[in-house]
Amino acid sequence: MSAESIRAVLRSASSKVALAGSPAELLPKDVRLLDINLLQTMDEGDQMYINLESKFFAQRSDEGDFVLWPMNGVQSADMVRGCQEAGLANEACPTLTRQPRDVASAAHLGRLAATFPSWDPDSLDQRVEELHRLVHSQKDTAIFFHCSCGCDRTGQLFASYAIRHLNWTVHTALKHNTALAGRAMWYEHQVSVQWYCEWLRSTGHYLHDDCRTCGGDVPCVAAEYYLDPFARRLQEQIYLALLGLIALSILFRLLGSRVMRWTRKGDSLKNDLAAPFLTPEPMGPFGKPWPATPSTMSPSECSSPSFSLGTSSAASSPKLASTPKQGAMFQWTRRVIETDANAVHDSCCTIEEVL
Repeated sequence: MSAESIRAVLRSASSKVALAGSPAELLPKDVRLLDINLLQTMDEGDQMYINLESKFFAQRSDEGDFVLWPMNGVQSADMVRGCQEAGLANEACPTLTRQPRDVASAAHLGRLAATFPSWDPDSLDQRVEELHRLVHSQKDTAIFFHCSCGCDRTGQLFASYAIRHLNWTVHTALKHNTALAGRAMWYEHQVSVQWYCEWLRSTGHYLHDDCRTCGGDVPCVAAEYYLDPFARRLQEQIYLALLGLIALSILFRLLGSRVMRWTRKGDSLKNDLAAPFLTPEPMGPFGKPWPATPSTMSPSECSSPSFSLGTSSAASSPKLASTPKQGAMFQWTRRVIETDANAVHDSCCTIEEVL
């Protein structure tokens, strides 16, 4: 950290139109610095930065000054204490939401608003007036206030100052903080501004009637968690990466199943090509093969001179030749079959010669 780097950042900010509506006024390069730190001393991480900044300006008093104004916001315990000081019963106290709109009656709301400076842990009424005094009394001095993010505690002090001295509405100021931070303010700092607004109304210093307005960019209840813009972008990138991994997993699964199907088809075709083309052997009754005939013989067997239909005759089959009439019938049938068989034999041999 150096005074030159701080001045460079402040000069860049001063090149823009002022929030009060006045034209831009570029800071001098050797302007004196007034660092108003809004971090909390109870937080170890915050305390480290508090020590660093206080030591820096203690060693360089000619460069500027350091001021510590811790901002905590209105917690539930602060709301309970405010209700007790205002004489409200527990059922009339908006402990859970801490919203002015959730107070039981207008009379109770008026008592809570009037006593706000006594139960406000940040003493906003004093801080805002002190800041206003510094702005108009410190000549040739760049006054800047900050927390760790520049979103919540910084937004609390800015919004309070804007509705008191810049004639902003509280709704406009809170929406402005949301636009700069990229998210809603931490709830305890938002409701602190709303109660400060109610106190200003009770004293006649705020003429608008939107202190109790909430919804949209101004939440009505505390969120479970808050994501800064960089964290939200990181979350979106993680979600996109997970979706990409899921899509790739599905794609690889589909390709793997298709490759397996192609492999199985290739193996099946290979086995079919390797298998011999055999003519099934004709089976007869009782699972026994029929005797070979020209239709089931190979051409080489067909051309064999040993081919014959057998030697069954009336003499070798006494039963068939038991009578002259039956014997003549058998001989006639055998001649017909033998004639047909010779024709098949001639055709088979002719096909073999062609092939």
